[in-house]
Amino acid sequence: MTENLLTIALDGDITLLDFSTAMSRFRLLVHALSNEVAGKRKVVWRVEELNAASAIATVRGESREPQAPERVIQAFASVGEALQAQQPIAFSEPVRRYAHNLRRVVKRSIQAMRLETSFSDALIVNGHRAGEMTFDRGHAPTPAALTYAYGQMRGTVQTLSNRRGLKFTLYDAIFDKPISCYLSEGQEELMRGAWGRQVTVSGLIAREPYQKRPVVLRHITQVNIVEEVPAGSYRQARGAIPYEEGSEKPEVIIRGIRDAW
Repeated sequence: MTENLLTIALDGDITLLDFSTAMSRFRLLVHALSNEVAGKRKVVWRVEELNAASAIATVRGESREPQAPERVIQAFASVGEALQAQQPIAFSEPVRRYAHNLRRVVKRSIQAMRLETSFSDALIVNGHRAGEMTFDRGHAPTPAALTYAYGQMRGTVQTLSNRRGLKFTLYDAIFDKPISCYLSEGQEELMRGAWGRQVTVSGLIAREPYQKRPVVLRHITQVNIVEEVPAGSYRQARGAIPYEEGSEKPEVIIRGIRDAW
């Protein structure tokens, strides 16, 4: 499956000015990487998805050579990992400059930024949270990172993309925040009839390190549609044992069972 999707996700009470600056610097970095690693093949990046009520943007690369966007995405993942680990960026000076400029938008209203591909996540957090980072034996700060564990999430499928890379957005039932969900090649049937429906999704859940809120779901094994319960159906509930005149009340029966223990 050809990789052609890039995602940037911003976290915080974000102002329009900071959002605009982040998108501009994201664009400059993606175009610089395209010029450096895609060769002479032009790559056009189109907006694939903008999530409502959240600052998450996904772009899709198009080129006459399908492998050109894939090379850019691999380079983007490498840059993201270097920014998260605070390590040198192994690309040209323009790419390094644009990458560090993008890193600098994580301040004021932007508390954290994620750079996602279908196979990688990089988390960059606001400098004021440095005190919340863990320390190793050498007393050097360890950059914040996502934590991963297998589990199950429940929520509503709001967006779905299947242009050579199946990705959907799940709004979870607890936080009502978007979770980027990535399916593997051949799993398209899992999403049949799921758009706009409430589902449970099983897989590898990535959580941000502070509130432990789920943000990404990968290595998906199951997607089950949750059947909706008709409004007022509770009125049709019946007891398991038919009631007859003179029968003991339920609380008396329960109390008798409890006392028997």
